[in-house]
Amino acid sequence: MGLIVLFLQTLLFLHVTGAITLGFYLLLPLLLHSSLKQPEDARLGQLRLIRHLNRIGQWILLAQLATGGYLISLGTYSAAWITAVIMLFTVVGAAGGMLGVALRRVINGRTEAMRQAFWYSAAAGLAFVLLLVLKKFPQIL
Repeated sequence: MGLIVLFLQTLLFLHVTGAITLGFYLLLPLLLHSSLKQPEDARLGQLRLIRHLNRIGQWILLAQLATGGYLISLGTYSAAWITAVIMLFTVVGAAGGMLGVALRRVINGRTEAMRQAFWYSAAAGLAFVLLLVLKKFPQIL
């Protein structure tokens, strides 16, 4: 019995740690906006870093989906809540993926893609906020 409890506590720890790490998506619009004020070399370096962190965030999002899926199987959540959470995870992942493409275009010299990158980051951040609200208050749905 003690081993099962330890496993569940470890799984919950990993899930919460992943959620904190994904807070990166809340900062993305601010980071992208601040990069506009940088000189060209500094901006490209910052955009490369953001793109790399976004790629790491995509992998953490997959881990979140796996740990969260197992935790959902242990709880009693409504079908509407589960559907909404999965849809929001998909939105964060899709916006993050499209953000990576837009950032690659900006890094390769197509500066018009910066506007797309900003909107994709805003979409990911907003979906993440909604995801946090649903996780904190599952009785909403």
